[in-house]
Amino acid sequence: MFVFIYFFLFLSGYSQSNSLNKLFEDMMLDSIVSLFQEQKSDYAVEFSEECLINVDNTFERVKIYFYPPLNNYMADRLIDSVVFGKILYLYKLDYCNWNNEEADIFLKMYIQDQKYRIQKSWYARNEKFHEADSMKSLYLSFDSINQVWARDFINKNSINDIYCRGPFCIYTLFIIIQHSPYTMQRMYFPIFKAMCNLKMLNPSSLALMEDRLLIKEGKLQKYGTQFICNSSHKICFPQPHIDIDSMNYYRKIIGMKNVIDDWTETWGFVCDTATAK
Repeated sequence: MFVFIYFFLFLSGYSQSNSLNKLFEDMMLDSIVSLFQEQKSDYAVEFSEECLINVDNTFERVKIYFYPPLNNYMADRLIDSVVFGKILYLYKLDYCNWNNEEADIFLKMYIQDQKYRIQKSWYARNEKFHEADSMKSLYLSFDSINQVWARDFINKNSINDIYCRGPFCIYTLFIIIQHSPYTMQRMYFPIFKAMCNLKMLNPSSLALMEDRLLIKEGKLQKYGTQFICNSSHKICFPQPHIDIDSMNYYRKIIGMKNVIDDWTETWGFVCDTATAK
């Protein structure tokens, strides 16, 4: 059954983009977990490596490492080192001109920032609210460590130096600052705006930080990216924003989709122009 699922996804005529979206569905990763549970760790590791090899995006590769049920069965250091080592190896192929020590640090910072946040979301979606709450203290502890490193790195490097590190490095710095206190976000926002102008950061990513800053300054968000969610009731509402037509105007300039469609797809917040104003 496991083999059938794998070949079905890769041979059924999916486009590359669709296969990337489908590759890490719960069904696939639960299949790997089942192999660990059946004490077939060699097969599980082999399949994990197959998944990694068939993805050419570092962000997608590390999702295997994040997945909560799989993570529980990867506590064994040998298994953990094999899978993570493969991620690190493929990552360095992407950034072969990097200093190895620096490349390791950026990848580990990215994982530290994202791992427990993704686990928290997974537990919340599966109504494991106690486990979800326990993740917050974990990612906050890593946030404080990452923020010191990111601040020192940005302060001692020029715009050109940061640009030369490439998009993964820049996005890693971005998400660390995005999860930092307001003062750090405001201080380094111009750096990321410059990276956006240099095509090294997606404008939709910068929109997240801009909206977050506006909300913290008591203003209306411009792109409609910030929501308040109640995990236990699975309800999300947009934070105060400018009118829908104006949001769509600004979103169109940077290539973001219609805000109503985005809210529905991302947050399950079903509304129309009249009710959203």
